[in-house]
Amino acid sequence: MLSIEQGNQRAVHLVLKLAIEEGIELGRIEAKQASILKVLRLRFDAVPESLAEEIDSIRELPRLDELFEKAVTPETLDEIDLLNHGN
Repeated sequence: MLSIEQGNQRAVHLVLKLAIEEGIELGRIEAKQASILKVLRLRFDAVPESLAEEIDSIRELPRLDELFEKAVTPETLDEIDLLNHGN
């Protein structure tokens, strides 16, 4: 049987582990968002603020991965359907 102290230590350990995992996931999301915006800025110089805000609002890594692939191939920003992706 666990003592109260052992139970508390396990609970703290679990909370810390979940917080670390969440932080790592958030870091991956932010890095992918930054990569997409960097590619678009390198290719097209200016990126409309509305598009940058839309990219920054996306929190799903698979969607961001697909958007990254879409960002590297078009000739113009108009060809990128980032705002309607997945709809």
